[in-house]
Amino acid sequence: MSRGVNAVANGKQLTDRVVEYARSVGLLARIEVACGRRLWGAQRFIDVVLSTRNGDIPLGIECKWQAQQGSAEEKLFGTLQDIDTWRFPGLLVYDGPGFSRGLDRFLSKHPRAIRIAELPKRIDEHFGVGVRPIRLYADDNVSEMDLF
Repeated sequence: MSRGVNAVANGKQLTDRVVEYARSVGLLARIEVACGRRLWGAQRFIDVVLSTRNGDIPLGIECKWQAQQGSAEEKLFGTLQDIDTWRFPGLLVYDGPGFSRGLDRFLSKHPRAIRIAELPKRIDEHFGVGVRPIRLYADDNVSEMDLF
């Protein structure tokens, strides 16, 4: 997965790729959208909410990146439960080399969890906007293999 300095290296870059792709196919992308409160009163936010230009057909997206095994894995189950409580469809977009083999297998079978490379297909299924290549890396000299 690693492509040196040009690889997606953290959650912010993963979120940026989701937003960049959505906007490239004509969707609105709002970041850090408030969506109610947790049981103890803390404000909840959705990483990205996509919609058509007139605000119809929302799709919420939580982005999780993990460089090495650890805390992000523990948070994924709660994130998937949060997505179940939204009043509109949602996805967990995850990536990074740090997910354990077992959790990666679990997520690959979960209907609301996808790797970033699967995003174009899922957005097209939801919005019917067509599939365009998604840029996973930041430099301008990317090869065809860097696009999904």
